[in-house]
Amino acid sequence: WVFGVGRSKYENPQQNLEFADKDVSEIANLLKKQEGVLYQKVNTKVLTNENASEKDVRIQLNEFLKMASADDIIIIFLAGHGTQDNDQNLFFMTYDADNTKPYTGMDIAKVKNFLANRPINQKAVLWLDICHAGTVKSAMASRGNQLSSDEAIKQLAEGTGTIVLASSTGKESSFESSDFGGGHGAFSYAIIQALKGDADKNNGDDNGFVSLLELQNFVSRKVVEITKGEQHPTTPQSQNVRDFPLFKY
Repeated sequence: WVFGVGRSKYENPQQNLEFADKDVSEIANLLKKQEGVLYQKVNTKVLTNENASEKDVRIQLNEFLKMASADDIIIIFLAGHGTQDNDQNLFFMTYDADNTKPYTGMDIAKVKNFLANRPINQKAVLWLDICHAGTVKSAMASRGNQLSSDEAIKQLAEGTGTIVLASSTGKESSFESSDFGGGHGAFSYAIIQALKGDADKNNGDDNGFVSLLELQNFVSRKVVEITKGEQHPTTPQSQNVRDFPLFKY
């Protein structure tokens, strides 16, 4: 079960991103191709731009993923701008949100609550490529400063049995560029390359399957490489999470 939200277009054109919506759609399509390969069925739901209002995201997060059984795997991928309020609560800026008012976006705590209340044996992965709203200027454009506080990301994993992989540390920017596979965020491009087999071949046991931990190790190194040390993905420590095959290439 793959639930993705990507927002590139904003009311203020200076805040527009180029590839967040494309990133989410391409990764969902790549995982969909595993239907009949590694998985009997792959269900996907992708919301982009004007279809990604706070209400839509909140409703679909619950209605779509609630259909997953206790034995299934769920992946949640959020890409776009995010911001924090004065209490360091993290918000994902949905289509109808005002970037100057964090509370108008979707509180990421809602995602944490959903993950905490899902079936205990259900495997869950959360990928976050969100950061503070900023202006896109350069060839390797920043998706903003302060993805979130590291503590906010850590809290998403605690008590949920979920593997969380965030695109950068709290003090860094997350980058996107046309140089990354023809146009991607650095984080998403690394995930795509990992799923296509590079994680298993270069960072794993080369058995034809990309496992979750192989993907995370590869992404962590690849992003640092292609951003020349400017961006470091982060994974908070999670308890009761075991490695498992995620993709067969």
